[in-house]
Amino acid sequence: MPIAMNIVRFKPKPGQKDAVIKAHAEIDISTWPGCISMRMIDAGDVLCGFGEWESMEHMQKAMPQMIALLDSFRDHLDEISSELGVTDPISGDVVMDNK
Repeated sequence: MPIAMNIVRFKPKPGQKDAVIKAHAEIDISTWPGCISMRMIDAGDVLCGFGEWESMEHMQKAMPQMIALLDSFRDHLDEISSELGVTDPISGDVVMDNK
């Protein structure tokens, strides 16, 4: 069972959704120690990325890589709100896994 997950909501600018998806699809998670999987859903005007990690420590150590990834497509994103900016991230330990 994955021990930690991060979820990030993005709002692509009109016509930029494919560029944001492509940036994520090109990630080689084998270079991100402790990353089990990366997934993304299309929820209409927003995309949500989901990362599964062996531990919160692994996820925190990958933060520079995640920020670099965000920086690679930041100009393709609209501001979600003045408080959030262009992302709405949340992360934590998995407390239930009903497979």
